[in-house]
Amino acid sequence: MKRHLISSVILILLVLSIIGVLYALIRENSRTPHSYWELAQTQLADKNYVAAVRNLTKAADGQIPDAQYQLALLYDAGDKIPENREKAIFYMKAAAQLNYRDALYVMGVWTERGYFGTPDTTVAVDYYTRAAKWGHPNAMRSLIARYE
Repeated sequence: MKRHLISSVILILLVLSIIGVLYALIRENSRTPHSYWELAQTQLADKNYVAAVRNLTKAADGQIPDAQYQLALLYDAGDKIPENREKAIFYMKAAAQLNYRDALYVMGVWTERGYFGTPDTTVAVDYYTRAAKWGHPNAMRSLIARYE
């Protein structure tokens, strides 16, 4: 009788564990890139950078330019997570390709400062022009400074 009770309890615990795993998988698969972005914002506010980077990456890979830009800044700064210039450039370029105005501006700054090798004012001005077309005020200031 005691052995049967223990077996039943173990079986119930096993079934509950399987249900829990299945629920977690279903919940994870039902998330959208935008929901990963929102979750990452909460995690950043809570200073949970490891989880935030994981969810920012999922959002960034889902073509959310806000996430690409934020992830690039985190990798570039290297103060909350380990610095990784290659990933910073990858995600900043991805956001710029989606015409994210802040990313376009930063690409201009990085190009002008030589992040990609030799500083290139011509390419930087192109990034500033694209960012300015999207209303980025610092890009407009940078263009004015170049043309004065």
